[in-house]
Amino acid sequence: PARDEVTALREATRAMHQRIAEQLRQLQDNDRLRRELISNISHDLHTPLAAVQGYVETLWLRGEQLDAATRTQHLATTLRHVQRLNKRIADLFELAKLDAGQTAPRMEVFALAELLQDVVQDWQLAARESGVRLQLAPAVRQRAAGDDIVRGDISLIERVLQNLVDNALRHTPEGGDVTLGLVPAPNTSGSPPALCVTVTDTGSGIAREHLPHIFERYWRADPTPARTSTTNAGLGLAITKRILDLHGSVVRVLSEPQRGTWFEFCLPRAV
Repeated sequence: PARDEVTALREATRAMHQRIAEQLRQLQDNDRLRRELISNISHDLHTPLAAVQGYVETLWLRGEQLDAATRTQHLATTLRHVQRLNKRIADLFELAKLDAGQTAPRMEVFALAELLQDVVQDWQLAARESGVRLQLAPAVRQRAAGDDIVRGDISLIERVLQNLVDNALRHTPEGGDVTLGLVPAPNTSGSPPALCVTVTDTGSGIAREHLPHIFERYWRADPTPARTSTTNAGLGLAITKRILDLHGSVVRVLSEPQRGTWFEFCLPRAV
């Protein structure tokens, strides 16, 4: 019996050491992620601030020496960087609220196809300027009235769609396509009926080993930035995942380098 007690004590001590070691590793990982996040945020905010400072100083010191067209161009560029900075700060606040559990979805019933159509319309100008065809899949336009009614927070789901479309446009070259579609969720035992949104593009794609990381804050597979965008703060996909988590929905992604990317998430039908 004494030997059994010693063995049990030894095993308990070993298990405790393993738990402590694991907790230390988690603390080290969290500290590393915190430092990386602060570094990335500092860089992301410093870049537009430095640009604004440079153009304002140029206008202040040499304004009278510049012709009207150059002054107008400098002011437009300054405004663009200020808008980028405002967007990045807003994304940081939004993500902080989502992480802190301060955002509660207001569930309501709405037509998903109509929301997709509104989002496509809102982003048409940006798509045309990038030379990308942004469109609804034929099945969306051909759906019967009332066949697309779902339950969710319409403003948060609109934010998800905007993030996914923005991401697709930034990674799709000129002449490419971005398509929004609707498909019924597979019928599985015990699961309520649902309708799934798909966002597909013919862009640069994502390597398989990078897919598990794309919803992390500021994660970027390639240090070379994607197509320049005033709305790219490196937080869009992280915000998307957290919003869908609030809806109990899982965002799925498939991708192949140089062939494109496919995102999908589902919402319960309003029955």
